[in-house]
Amino acid sequence: MYKRILSMLLSAVLLMSMVLPVFAEETEEETVYSISTREEFLAFAESCRLDRFSFDMTVSLDADIDLAGTEFSGVPVFCGTFRGNNHTIRGLVLKGEGSYQGLFRYLTDTALVESLHIEGLLIPQGSGSRIGALAGSNAGTVRSCSFSGTVSGSEQIGGLVGVNTVSGILEECSAEGFISGSHFVGGIAGKNSGVIRNCQNNARINTTARQNSVELSDITLESLTANEASNTVTDIGGIAGHSTGVIRSCINREDVGYKHMGYNIGGIAGTQSGYIVDCVNYGAVMGRKEIGGIVGQMEPTTRIEYQEDTLQILERQLNSLGSIVNDTAGNLQGGAYGMYAQVDALQNSVSDAQDALLSLIPDEDGLPDEDALQAAENALSSSMADMTDTLRGMSAVTESMVGTLSNNLHSIENQMNAMRSTLGNARENLGGSIKDVSDEDTDDALTGKAERCINYGSILADLNAGGIAGAMAVENDLDHEEDVSVIGGNSLNFSSELRCVVKDCQNKADITVGKQNIGGIVGWQSLGLVAECINSGVLLGEAADYVGGIAGQSEGYIRSCGSKCTISGSNYIGGIAGSAAVATDCLSIVQITHGIECVGSVLGNRKEGYQEEEQPIARNYYLPIDRDMGAIDGISYTTLAEPVELADFLELENLPELFRTVCITFRYENGGESRYSLIPGDPFPQEKIPSLPEKSGFSAEWNGLKEADLSRVLFDMTFEAEYTAFSGVLSSGGDQGKPLLLIQGGFTSQSELEIADWTEPVPLKEGQTLIKAKSFAVTDARYLTNLRLCIYDWDPERHSLLICGQDGTWRQPETVLDGSYLVAELEEGDHAVAQIQHPDYPWSIFAAVGFVIILLLVFLVQKRKK
Repeated sequence: MYKRILSMLLSAVLLMSMVLPVFAEETEEETVYSISTREEFLAFAESCRLDRFSFDMTVSLDADIDLAGTEFSGVPVFCGTFRGNNHTIRGLVLKGEGSYQGLFRYLTDTALVESLHIEGLLIPQGSGSRIGALAGSNAGTVRSCSFSGTVSGSEQIGGLVGVNTVSGILEECSAEGFISGSHFVGGIAGKNSGVIRNCQNNARINTTARQNSVELSDITLESLTANEASNTVTDIGGIAGHSTGVIRSCINREDVGYKHMGYNIGGIAGTQSGYIVDCVNYGAVMGRKEIGGIVGQMEPTTRIEYQEDTLQILERQLNSLGSIVNDTAGNLQGGAYGMYAQVDALQNSVSDAQDALLSLIPDEDGLPDEDALQAAENALSSSMADMTDTLRGMSAVTESMVGTLSNNLHSIENQMNAMRSTLGNARENLGGSIKDVSDEDTDDALTGKAERCINYGSILADLNAGGIAGAMAVENDLDHEEDVSVIGGNSLNFSSELRCVVKDCQNKADITVGKQNIGGIVGWQSLGLVAECINSGVLLGEAADYVGGIAGQSEGYIRSCGSKCTISGSNYIGGIAGSAAVATDCLSIVQITHGIECVGSVLGNRKEGYQEEEQPIARNYYLPIDRDMGAIDGISYTTLAEPVELADFLELENLPELFRTVCITFRYENGGESRYSLIPGDPFPQEKIPSLPEKSGFSAEWNGLKEADLSRVLFDMTFEAEYTAFSGVLSSGGDQGKPLLLIQGGFTSQSELEIADWTEPVPLKEGQTLIKAKSFAVTDARYLTNLRLCIYDWDPERHSLLICGQDGTWRQPETVLDGSYLVAELEEGDHAVAQIQHPDYPWSIFAAVGFVIILLLVFLVQKRKK
């Protein structure tokens, strides 16, 4: 009996452990469920198929978990608190078909996940959208979590989450490894509508050609209607692929994109219409079109306010007219009923009078009775009185009805006049207006804006590239609902307000574009405001049109910006913009190294428009470099865009610090730096150039230092330490198809071998003759080892080699014949070589003398024996 009861109790415990596989620790504040093994975690995940299972639950991960070899497919939904306690869940592998995949498929708005690290591989098949290592979709809070590994899919692919919804918050998170996808791909989130704060990406994103290819199976109905182009990679960012929310204080440290492939690619976000602030990019950003150090494409936010159009006004006026006409009809009907009663009464009175009158007329029988006559007379008198009262009543009714009808008709006339006026003003009340209100930016306006961001990453593109934004323009997208705020109902009379702002941002990196629109801040600015921004990065586009220190081509507003850089381009080249409509209070110190048509130190070309601006181009100044190229297309304009001397330039009001100093940076191989600040125009002393640490087997030099002009420094300069492996051989000119002289040793890419005929005397012994003598000199050599001299018909008995050393003395080294070359070791300071031939003696005489000596010796020996 007891065994049976015990067995039942054990079965119940096992059943409970399957439903709730972790033990609970009761505290005064909360109930915490601990997970320490893989089995407990898998059981927990299976229990989370019930959406309310984890509600108000707190889970504590108390050990590292390895999911390798399991069939884990993600925690379906979680709405409680998950504390990772800095532990790691590794071995996460998700390869099945479907979307919304990650360690958690869905995190609800009540979920909190913190202090968790994930390692794994997520390469789902099928639709493969909304994929993130931590969550497919996050509506809760994720704090201090990280991921290392690979995430790859189709759309909305992120290192941490695929989609961060409006209520979602990601803070102090990071990712490293490789992230790839076709549309909406980011190091932290594929698509962000919530908040991403203090996060860092260390993962490479779409950095190979394969990762940037799009398969036919990847194209969905959503991608066809929601992206600029479904058959190319779009919306790729270091932090988020697409963002309508807030991205604050985030850093990207790795490369994003692949050269010549993909649209809307940025160091922080691919596209954005939300708010990006205090973010920094260090990674290289590459792609085909709309490529930016911070944002690939800045999309404006839109506010639409509907007002009454002509049809709606006419509808309202007609409704009012109908009401007046109905009132008139009612008044007529009421008056008619009143008049009908009066007429009926009058008719009765007349009939009574007729009867009374007939009774007063004598008949054939004689006179009527006197009483009857009196009654008839009284009846006639009463009927006449009634008729008088009725007539008075009829007059009163008629007068009232006529007054009411008069008022009604007057109201109808007024309403008809109003309708005629409405039809006359139909054009004013039909159609819409679109206004760019970016120039009215305020500090509390936090949509469609990027501010206080810095880019250090180089940029490579074919079209529309900028240090901060590749383009500021309306996206070619069929679904704008996330970017549009609507006030009022629909009508044909509306006003639309667009906002797109880049403010107080800096670019410090080089930008290279092949075809068109290069800007230190924005490549193509079709609308919006660029204000208080500074560019010091080099702009390279010798074959590109529209190249500008701030904007390549601008139809928006450029205010209080500065550019100090070197620019090369083809046509429409400007220190501030290649072409612009509005540019005020801007400063330019630029060196234009290449330009053909429409070249200016401020603008290459001035766009017409903005008549509402009293002075759309005003108070722009530039410092001429080498020669004055003019402000706009070779011409300067007083008070609009004009040159100033260096001393006056430095005294300009509110001059940014970038223009007050010049920074010379020497960057070592280990990342360390030596920095020196100068006043613009001062020389940099040669003795301050730091020496480079030696590296065995390599030559070291400051890249670009030899070509730099340090006598008058106006631009920031950075010299990178460059180590080059020593090359083995330098060769001279030919001799019968072969180099005459080869020098072996340690050389740099700058090393050269120079040889010449030796013109000074060579010490020769009696009978020796000089065959050839050459001087040699090696520039930028680290060391020399061997000399190889091309020799033909070498006879060691008749020839020898001499080398002239540092002190001018000649020596005869040991030599080895190697094919056509005679090899000899070199010493420091050796600088000449000579081939010597010894005297040519008559060998037959020597042979005869030898023979006689031999015969003499034989004779003497024989004589001694006798």
